[in-house]
Amino acid sequence: MKISYTMNKSSRLEILNHLNECSSSFVPELSTYVNIEEYSKKIYKKSTRIESYFGMKLIGLISIYINTEDSFITNFSISPEFHGKGISDILLKKTIDYVKKLGHKNLFLEVKECNNKAISLYKKNNFKIIKN
Repeated sequence: MKISYTMNKSSRLEILNHLNECSSSFVPELSTYVNIEEYSKKIYKKSTRIESYFGMKLIGLISIYINTEDSFITNFSISPEFHGKGISDILLKKTIDYVKKLGHKNLFLEVKECNNKAISLYKKNNFKIIKN
């Protein structure tokens, strides 16, 4: 089976299952600061989703909120067994390309300072660090 990339295909239940599976990969763990069930509903209803599937299983998800001039990544998650396979780079590139096609100049996200792995990925993809 090969990995496929889609947009807005995932169901609310797929998102919920994916986020539960990925929760411990977040720094800090996702379930410690959001109600995953409510968050999955919000992502499903209000975000644009760039996704990766392995067969019928959702294994990668970037959720973005589209505003008039800017976009904001609210979720970026890869199933733990697919870490280190280049899926993050492909999903992020697809997301950046999509936002550029919309004519948006900025793509924002928030990452915890202690999440060195994520920060490294964003720096590699030319994101600028802005501290609050």
